[in-house]
Amino acid sequence: MIICVCHNLNCRKVGEAIDNGASSPKEIQAFHGNQFQCGRCKPEMCARLREQKSLASAADTLVENAIA
Repeated sequence: MIICVCHNLNCRKVGEAIDNGASSPKEIQAFHGNQFQCGRCKPEMCARLREQKSLASAADTLVENAIA
Protein backbone atom coordinates (compact mmCIF):
# COMPACT_ATOMS: atom_id res chain seq x y z
CA MET A 1 0.00 0.00 0.00
CA ILE A 2 1.30 3.46 -0.87
CA ILE A 3 1.45 5.69 2.19
CA CYS A 4 3.07 8.79 0.66
CA VAL A 5 1.96 9.46 -2.90
CA CYS A 6 4.22 12.51 -3.22
CA HIS A 7 7.36 10.39 -2.76
CA ASN A 8 6.01 6.92 -3.57
CA LEU A 9 6.68 5.55 -0.07
CA ASN A 10 4.94 2.26 0.56
CA CYS A 11 4.46 0.23 3.75
CA ARG A 12 7.76 -1.56 3.29
CA LYS A 13 9.74 1.66 2.93
CA VAL A 14 8.04 3.25 5.95
CA GLY A 15 8.71 0.11 7.98
CA GLU A 16 12.34 0.10 6.87
CA ALA A 17 12.79 3.66 8.14
CA ILE A 18 11.17 2.80 11.47
CA ASP A 19 13.30 -0.34 11.83
CA ASN A 20 16.37 1.85 11.29
CA GLY A 21 15.46 4.23 14.11
CA ALA A 22 13.07 6.79 12.63
CA SER A 23 10.79 7.97 15.43
CA SER A 24 8.70 10.62 13.69
CA PRO A 25 7.10 11.17 10.30
CA LYS A 26 9.77 13.77 9.52
CA GLU A 27 12.50 11.23 10.27
CA ILE A 28 10.77 8.64 8.07
CA GLN A 29 10.82 11.10 5.17
CA ALA A 30 14.42 12.13 5.90
CA PHE A 31 15.55 8.49 5.98
CA HIS A 32 14.55 8.30 2.31
CA GLY A 33 16.03 11.71 1.47
CA ASN A 34 12.65 13.44 1.31
CA GLN A 35 10.82 16.35 2.88
CA PHE A 36 7.07 16.64 3.32
CA GLN A 37 5.06 18.00 0.44
CA CYS A 38 1.30 17.83 1.10
CA GLY A 39 1.46 16.09 4.52
CA ARG A 40 -1.46 13.75 3.90
CA CYS A 41 0.74 10.77 4.85
CA LYS A 42 1.52 12.04 8.38
CA PRO A 43 -1.48 10.37 10.10
CA GLU A 44 -0.67 6.96 8.63
CA MET A 45 3.01 7.32 9.49
CA CYS A 46 2.08 8.25 13.06
CA ALA A 47 -0.18 5.19 13.28
CA ARG A 48 2.63 2.94 12.08
CA LEU A 49 5.04 4.49 14.61
CA ARG A 50 2.52 3.90 17.42
CA GLU A 51 2.00 0.33 16.24
CA GLN A 52 5.74 -0.35 16.23
CA LYS A 53 6.13 1.20 19.69
CA SER A 54 3.27 -0.94 20.98
CA LEU A 55 4.81 -4.11 19.51
CA ALA A 56 8.18 -3.26 21.04
CA SER A 57 6.55 -2.64 24.43
CA ALA A 58 4.70 -5.96 24.25
CA ALA A 59 7.93 -7.77 23.38
CA ASP A 60 9.69 -6.13 26.34
CA THR A 61 6.87 -7.28 28.65
CA LEU A 62 7.14 -10.84 27.37
CA VAL A 63 10.88 -10.87 28.00
CA GLU A 64 10.45 -9.41 31.49
CA ASN A 65 7.80 -12.02 32.35
CA ALA A 66 9.97 -14.83 31.02
CA ILE A 67 12.89 -13.73 33.21
CA ALA A 68 10.79 -13.33 36.36
